[in-house]
Amino acid sequence: MGDILLKTMTDIRQGHIVLPDIQRSFIWNREQIYGLYDSLFRGYPIGHFLFWKAIGTDDPEHVILYHPFTEAYEPSLKLPKQDELKANESKMFVLDGQQRLQSLYFGVEGVYEGRDLYLDILSGLQEDE
Repeated sequence: MGDILLKTMTDIRQGHIVLPDIQRSFIWNREQIYGLYDSLFRGYPIGHFLFWKAIGTDDPEHVILYHPFTEAYEPSLKLPKQDELKANESKMFVLDGQQRLQSLYFGVEGVYEGRDLYLDILSGLQEDE
């Protein structure tokens, strides 16, 4: 995984990159997550990400709510408790790419349905390099 992606995973773990309250719940299945990692390892494009740097204010009419990424997925999982961006606090909000980033985060930092995710990188056919 490239340096930028590893830095992004670190920023998610440390709470610098979060999900705006308007984001839906995580919905990808295990096969979609494996497909994402397969694309990464093969050097295929995985799409773009769109971030918004938000800065909190003390104005009660402009409250910005967000959710952290989750480290453990279960089908009945609800979105994590929302937090409020404090005055002068800044965070990067994911506007596009939540499913992909959350999937990558499960593979690097978390668990999916109580299990670690892994890929057998030696399992492909030789001509399928």
